[in-house]
Amino acid sequence: RNKYFEDVVKSWLPAGSEFTISKIGNWDSTDQPLRVEGTLKIPAFATTAAERMLLPIELFQMTQMREFAAEKRTNMVYFHFPYEEIDDIKLRLPAGYKVEGVPPARKINLGAVSCEIAATALGNSVEIKRHLIQKNLLYTKDEYPVVRKFFGTVKTNDNAQMVLQNTQSAHN
Repeated sequence: RNKYFEDVVKSWLPAGSEFTISKIGNWDSTDQPLRVEGTLKIPAFATTAAERMLLPIELFQMTQMREFAAEKRTNMVYFHFPYEEIDDIKLRLPAGYKVEGVPPARKINLGAVSCEIAATALGNSVEIKRHLIQKNLLYTKDEYPVVRKFFGTVKTNDNAQMVLQNTQSAHN
């Protein structure tokens, strides 16, 4: 089980990333969501600029964009099943850094698809909460532009940058 879920999580991350499971919860429960906890190591995830570090608030790479790469569509879009993604990520800041700013919370709700994302500074860490719901199996070619725009906006919101400041250089 651990190997399977480690491989699944790694598939959502940039190349070269590592994920190690520390806990799997609710495995035997069919009425509770499966809960996987672990430690991530993502090399070169942040961009440094002078005394600051910039990093996107969402760690996981959105896979839905493959379905919406083309601007126009002649056939319906089919999802194998409705799904819900709930991320609650706590990032421990590197030594010597503090949160300078996080992007504002964002919410998009189109009924059949919705997404909320928010980042909150908590001392020497940041908590990122993201909730994506996709309820439909099929979208017609007439619905395609709206759904494509939705997933594009979700990707933009996921890539919004938080800013960390080097506290050592701030005192100089």
